[in-house]
Amino acid sequence: MKFIATSTAVIALLISTSAYAALYTLYDGSLNGGTQTPDEQGYLSLYANQTYGGADYHTATGGVTTFSTDSNIYRGFGYQMDSVTLDRTQGYMLSISMRIDSEDHSSSPLDQAGFSICLSSSDSQGIYLNFWEDEIWVYTAFNISNPVTKAEGFTFDTTAAMTDYDIYISGTSYELYINGSLVLGEYDDDLRDPVFSSSMFGTPSTISIGDLAPFASSTVEISNITLNTVPEPLTIVLLGSSVVAFLRKRMK
Repeated sequence: MKFIATSTAVIALLISTSAYAALYTLYDGSLNGGTQTPDEQGYLSLYANQTYGGADYHTATGGVTTFSTDSNIYRGFGYQMDSVTLDRTQGYMLSISMRIDSEDHSSSPLDQAGFSICLSSSDSQGIYLNFWEDEIWVYTAFNISNPVTKAEGFTFDTTAAMTDYDIYISGTSYELYINGSLVLGEYDDDLRDPVFSSSMFGTPSTISIGDLAPFASSTVEISNITLNTVPEPLTIVLLGSSVVAFLRKRMK
């Protein structure tokens, strides 16, 4: 208990050193008996007007939300910041713990994925990450007037286990960390222009998570989502996130 109290105090000290410190827990699967879905905790909401075909299926049990769609649906959880901007000059990071149970894009005529995460900064510059069962990749560009195609990617088994993903946006670049290790963005890969600027994906200061493609499907397990807008060195932010994750396992 002494170790836990000390570690928690250290994390609090690190976060409080910045005048701009802000850590938003967008979803915590362990709350309220572990039976709440992300749209029931106040920050994230369903994009109800983005349903193509039938409704999605999402339910929570044991601290994990299972989100499932078919190939006739594109729908997800989203959050548009009203009082806080996603300032890429200052830097911000979205962290999510999840596992891809299954994903299928075989019926899609384009490069699509059944599960994606799109981050749009305050000036709509951002990144669109796509998750297959064996690879994570990004789009080349977001301009709707040009066909979007597959760009840089990283081979990874997204189905093996619940995994911690950290997406860090800073300046004109992004970085993707898997369980604390840098896997994309190590070459200062640039951010892109708005994704499909006429839709929610190009709206300033917006987070979109889910099945964002009309011709793909997925079943995904999600246990935690946080947003960190602290403009401190990423190593410190990741250290704090790692200690928090460790403490959770110790307490369990």
